[in-house]
Amino acid sequence: MAVVKNFIYCLGINQVNNEEEHGINAIGVISALTPEFIPTSFSFSILLTIFGLDNSNPEMIKIIVTDPNDNEIINIGDFDCPKIPADDIQNYLPTEAIGIRIGMDFKNIILEQEGYYTTTVYYGNKIIGSDKIYAIGKRNHGSSN
Repeated sequence: MAVVKNFIYCLGINQVNNEEEHGINAIGVISALTPEFIPTSFSFSILLTIFGLDNSNPEMIKIIVTDPNDNEIINIGDFDCPKIPADDIQNYLPTEAIGIRIGMDFKNIILEQEGYYTTTVYYGNKIIGSDKIYAIGKRNHGSSN
Protein backbone atom coordinates (compact mmCIF):
# COMPACT_ATOMS: atom_id res chain seq x y z
CA MET A 1 0.00 0.00 0.00
CA ALA A 2 1.39 3.39 -1.01
CA VAL A 3 2.17 5.84 1.79
CA VAL A 4 3.99 9.17 2.08
CA LYS A 5 6.86 8.66 4.53
CA ASN A 6 8.08 12.24 4.80
CA PHE A 7 7.30 15.81 3.90
CA ILE A 8 10.23 18.23 3.83
CA TYR A 9 9.41 21.92 3.45
CA CYS A 10 12.32 24.06 2.27
CA LEU A 11 13.27 27.21 0.38
CA GLY A 12 14.42 25.33 -2.72
CA ILE A 13 15.37 21.99 -4.21
CA ASN A 14 18.22 20.88 -6.43
CA GLN A 15 18.06 17.82 -8.69
CA VAL A 16 21.27 15.73 -8.63
CA ASN A 17 21.87 13.57 -11.71
CA ASN A 18 25.37 12.37 -12.40
CA GLU A 19 27.16 9.07 -12.82
CA GLU A 20 27.72 8.64 -9.09
CA GLU A 21 24.41 9.67 -7.59
CA HIS A 22 20.82 10.56 -8.35
CA GLY A 23 18.51 12.37 -6.02
CA ILE A 24 17.03 15.61 -4.81
CA ASN A 25 18.67 17.97 -2.33
CA ALA A 26 16.55 20.12 -0.03
CA ILE A 27 17.98 23.63 0.36
CA GLY A 28 17.12 25.68 3.44
CA VAL A 29 14.86 23.24 5.33
CA ILE A 30 12.12 25.13 7.20
CA SER A 31 9.64 24.25 9.93
CA ALA A 32 7.27 27.15 9.18
CA LEU A 33 6.47 29.49 6.32
CA THR A 34 7.82 32.84 7.55
CA PRO A 35 7.45 35.67 5.05
CA GLU A 36 7.96 39.24 6.26
CA PHE A 37 4.21 39.98 6.17
CA ILE A 38 0.93 38.15 5.67
CA PRO A 39 -0.95 38.57 3.38
CA THR A 40 1.81 38.14 0.82
CA SER A 41 3.10 35.95 -1.95
CA PHE A 42 5.78 33.47 -0.88
CA SER A 43 7.98 30.91 -2.64
CA PHE A 44 8.84 27.56 -1.09
CA SER A 45 9.42 23.93 -2.03
CA ILE A 46 8.17 20.56 -0.83
CA LEU A 47 10.10 17.31 -1.08
CA LEU A 48 8.24 14.10 -0.30
CA THR A 49 8.90 10.38 -0.53
CA ILE A 50 6.27 7.79 -1.37
CA PHE A 51 6.87 4.14 -0.51
CA GLY A 52 4.89 0.97 -1.19
CA LEU A 53 4.31 1.56 -4.89
CA ASP A 54 3.04 -1.25 -7.09
CA ASN A 55 5.27 -0.86 -10.12
CA SER A 56 3.10 -3.27 -12.13
CA ASN A 57 -0.06 -1.23 -11.65
CA PRO A 58 0.82 2.45 -11.06
CA GLU A 59 -1.90 4.95 -10.17
CA MET A 60 -2.16 8.68 -10.80
CA ILE A 61 -0.77 11.07 -8.17
CA LYS A 62 -2.39 14.35 -7.14
CA ILE A 63 -1.09 16.90 -4.64
CA ILE A 64 -3.23 19.66 -3.13
CA VAL A 65 -2.27 22.43 -0.69
CA THR A 66 -5.06 24.18 1.21
CA ASP A 67 -5.12 27.30 3.37
CA PRO A 68 -6.40 27.44 6.97
CA ASN A 69 -9.99 27.69 5.64
CA ASP A 70 -9.54 24.55 3.45
CA ASN A 71 -9.47 26.60 0.23
CA GLU A 72 -7.18 25.13 -2.44
CA ILE A 73 -4.20 27.34 -3.12
CA ILE A 74 -2.20 24.72 -5.07
CA ASN A 75 -3.63 21.83 -7.09
CA ILE A 76 -1.18 19.69 -8.97
CA GLY A 77 -3.73 17.76 -11.00
CA ASP A 78 -3.39 14.07 -11.71
CA PHE A 79 -0.01 13.06 -13.08
CA ASP A 80 1.42 9.64 -13.88
CA CYS A 81 3.33 7.99 -11.10
CA PRO A 82 6.92 7.70 -12.35
CA LYS A 83 7.62 4.09 -13.32
CA ILE A 84 10.74 2.55 -11.86
CA PRO A 85 13.01 1.29 -14.68
CA ALA A 86 13.29 -2.50 -15.02
CA ASP A 87 17.04 -2.43 -14.33
CA ASP A 88 16.73 -0.30 -11.16
CA ILE A 89 17.95 -1.88 -7.91
CA GLN A 90 14.60 -1.00 -6.30
CA ASN A 91 12.96 -3.82 -8.27
CA TYR A 92 14.74 -6.25 -5.96
CA LEU A 93 13.21 -4.66 -2.87
CA PRO A 94 9.96 -5.72 -1.21
CA THR A 95 7.00 -3.62 -2.43
CA GLU A 96 6.77 -1.64 0.83
CA ALA A 97 10.38 -0.48 0.36
CA ILE A 98 10.04 0.69 -3.26
CA GLY A 99 9.84 4.45 -3.35
CA ILE A 100 10.00 7.62 -5.36
CA ARG A 101 10.97 11.15 -4.42
CA ILE A 102 8.96 14.10 -5.65
CA GLY A 103 10.32 17.63 -5.42
CA MET A 104 8.14 20.64 -6.16
CA ASP A 105 9.00 24.34 -6.33
CA PHE A 106 6.14 26.76 -5.74
CA LYS A 107 6.70 30.38 -6.73
CA ASN A 108 4.77 33.39 -5.46
CA ILE A 109 1.99 31.46 -3.72
CA ILE A 110 -0.58 33.77 -2.14
CA LEU A 111 -0.74 33.37 1.65
CA GLU A 112 -3.79 35.37 2.71
CA GLN A 113 -3.74 34.58 6.41
CA GLU A 114 -1.68 33.09 9.18
CA GLY A 115 -2.39 29.53 10.24
CA TYR A 116 -1.86 25.94 9.18
CA TYR A 117 -1.53 25.15 5.48
CA THR A 118 -2.18 21.49 4.63
CA THR A 119 -0.52 19.38 1.93
CA THR A 120 -2.49 16.28 0.90
CA VAL A 121 -1.21 13.56 -1.44
CA TYR A 122 -3.52 11.21 -3.35
CA TYR A 123 -2.56 7.94 -5.06
CA GLY A 124 -5.43 7.02 -7.31
CA ASN A 125 -8.28 8.58 -5.38
CA LYS A 126 -7.02 7.54 -1.93
CA ILE A 127 -5.28 9.89 0.47
CA ILE A 128 -1.85 8.41 1.22
CA GLY A 129 -0.43 11.26 3.26
CA SER A 130 -1.13 14.67 4.70
CA ASP A 131 0.98 17.22 6.55
CA LYS A 132 0.58 20.73 7.94
CA ILE A 133 2.95 23.69 8.12
CA TYR A 134 2.25 26.94 9.93
CA ALA A 135 2.51 30.29 8.13
CA ILE A 136 3.23 33.44 10.13
CA GLY A 137 4.29 36.94 9.09
CA LYS A 138 7.50 37.93 10.90
CA ARG A 139 6.75 41.63 10.98
CA ASN A 140 3.07 41.08 11.80
CA HIS A 141 4.37 40.23 15.27
CA GLY A 142 7.22 42.71 15.60
CA SER A 143 10.03 40.38 14.55
CA SER A 144 12.41 40.95 11.66
CA ASN A 145 14.37 37.68 12.11
